[in-house]
Amino acid sequence: MRVKDMMRRDVRGIEADASLVQAALQMEQDDVGWLPVFSDGKVIGVLSDRDIVIRGVAQRLDPVETKVREVMSSELIHCHEDDHVVRAAAIMKERKVRRLLVLDDDDWVAGSVSLSDLATKARSTITR
Repeated sequence: MRVKDMMRRDVRGIEADASLVQAALQMEQDDVGWLPVFSDGKVIGVLSDRDIVIRGVAQRLDPVETKVREVMSSELIHCHEDDHVVRAAAIMKERKVRRLLVLDDDDWVAGSVSLSDLATKARSTITR
């Protein structure tokens, strides 16, 4: 099974110059724990709820004034939509992450996949 068969395609990102408050509000509205971060139309990182807490709040940064780019993770841990799900799971295990950005053949954001997505889809495949 390929990542494209189980990934979420409805991923919204946030601009790098948005505030941490704006990012948190978007996470709440979208019911997600992370967002791809864009600058000039290109993905430059990801911001997780943990980034906001550990790199922002715990460092006593003002969440209204602090920009997403200041606390985001700039390393893009990703897979491609045509990758086998076993590869995606291996990347998550090796890199100790629960979510991956999914890129298309042109390296544009196509969606995301999480451990939860993999587990849910695997369970539904087994029980058929």
